[in-house]
Amino acid sequence: WQADSKNSLTASYNWHRWNAPNTVQTQQVVSRGASDNGTDIVKTDVAIGRWTSILSTRAVNETKFQFGRDFEVQTPNVRDPRTTVTSGISFGMSEFLPRAAWPNEKRLQWTDTFSYSVGRHAAKLGLDINYVRNQSINLFNGGGVYAYTGNLAARNLAQDCPMSARLLGCVP
Repeated sequence: WQADSKNSLTASYNWHRWNAPNTVQTQQVVSRGASDNGTDIVKTDVAIGRWTSILSTRAVNETKFQFGRDFEVQTPNVRDPRTTVTSGISFGMSEFLPRAAWPNEKRLQWTDTFSYSVGRHAAKLGLDINYVRNQSINLFNGGGVYAYTGNLAARNLAQDCPMSARLLGCVP
């Protein structure tokens, strides 16, 4: 928006949304159960406003404001305990899930710059205030862990197997 011949206002807004089931574990997997995955969610917003004033043929002042938010979450497919068998399968909630805020970042930024030029010389003076608040919530092994090792791992797993695995037919 051109207020007059020497003052202008510009604004921009970037919006991004991502909600992808079963994308937390993206590598090729052959030993992980379907429960050992989750949904990846991203919400990003950035708004920027800029006021530019031409004060003279040699001086320009620019004021900017930015609001930004990056919010990312990873939710598990199931809430069952993480269960692993050495050199075998794994199922249940991944050890690094849930991630309730990975991260939840908010940014407020104010900038003012004054530019002055004389011949081949230029000077710039400014102020930048950048406030960032970042929150990360990730409870490692939050759903509990069962690990079976050694020669009797399969037998011990069958005796201790979580009910959801029995219902899925993973274990006789």
